[in-house]
Amino acid sequence: MIFCIWGCGRKLKRLKSTFSNIDKHILYYFDANKNNVCGITVDDPVVLKTISSMKVVICTYFESIREEIKTYLMTEYALDERSIWSEEQMIAYFLKSYEDVKILVHEVRLEASTVCQLDCMTCPMRIENYANLGKGYLTNENFKKFLIDNSSIKNIELSNYGEVFLNPELNKIIETAALFNVELTMNNGVNLNYMKDGIEESLVRNGVLKSITISIDGVSQDNYKKYRRNGDINKVFNNIKRINDAKKKYKTELPVIIWQFILFEHNEDDIEAAVNLANQLDMRLVFKLDWDGEYIPKDKEKVSKLTGLRYFNRKEYMIAENKDYCDVCNQLLYSPQINYDGRLLGCCSTRNTDWGVNVFEKGLQEAVNSEKYKSVVANLLKGEKIELDSPCSQCERIKSKLLLKPMIKIM
Repeated sequence: MIFCIWGCGRKLKRLKSTFSNIDKHILYYFDANKNNVCGITVDDPVVLKTISSMKVVICTYFESIREEIKTYLMTEYALDERSIWSEEQMIAYFLKSYEDVKILVHEVRLEASTVCQLDCMTCPMRIENYANLGKGYLTNENFKKFLIDNSSIKNIELSNYGEVFLNPELNKIIETAALFNVELTMNNGVNLNYMKDGIEESLVRNGVLKSITISIDGVSQDNYKKYRRNGDINKVFNNIKRINDAKKKYKTELPVIIWQFILFEHNEDDIEAAVNLANQLDMRLVFKLDWDGEYIPKDKEKVSKLTGLRYFNRKEYMIAENKDYCDVCNQLLYSPQINYDGRLLGCCSTRNTDWGVNVFEKGLQEAVNSEKYKSVVANLLKGEKIELDSPCSQCERIKSKLLLKPMIKIM
């Protein structure tokens, strides 16, 4: 099968950095800009009139432009609609057909701690008693070995189900990341009820921690503790002050501090106060929908104006947008989730199983390029059924799909 690309811009560049050897399987490159684009020599599309059985892959970030190109190809070159493919179709075909096409991982999600001191109402880890993930911490020794063995990794997200700041070696992990020039984030969320003395210096001093998301669902202790059980909101705000003081000391804007506010009926009256307080604390405030509830605001117009949201619960969002509120399948391809002990989970939702490989022992690139892993990624790209013996086959998101559709999008 002959493949060609129409669109030689930023998305193609990203595609080539995510998959190895795809050049070997692409015969022509076309673009409206006839000059050399992103280091690629652009071919004359007149060849489309002379070659049959060619798949033309439209490579663009903009859906409106994609439709324009598709119409142009069908009218100008009499291409059949079935010969015009998406990037997802092409990569799925490559992963299943060509052994030399490999997934190249540049960032991961590596859980620093599954341990947490809170007892949040709907947290599956607390409800399921840590599920299959176990109770423990990422060690600096394993973290350093992982960076040595995987030099392509440049970004690591440290938070998932547990509380990052309970890891006793967190300051060492941050220093190791700085040594290897690896950027860190804690954007899945921390509760920040505890920070050991001096840790704010490690967070700020070397600039490797780019951002941190803190879950604070209210501005009063009474409202905060209704969901964040065992939490103390005063400790949280005091720890935010410590980080801000360190940022002033080192004259830096990093880490960016994000306030994540989950909307519930009981904290609706705190929203306006949270907006004002976030400004005072130099935090970016983002509002998130509750996992299980069907929250409906008492004053929709006011809440929408304050939060910028159009939907107020996940069911409402899914019906209106025809997609999941949190689309985590892309993590398998762009940012695989790893448990604190090295077990490959694939995505952040996996709790009760894993991929049967420890990346601290086997190596990440080898793990994500196993026949099974590549096959599952390919099926998710196309929206096809998943193998029964993979973690994805147990995923409620996938099992709940009445009609399967592509679950991974090429970014």
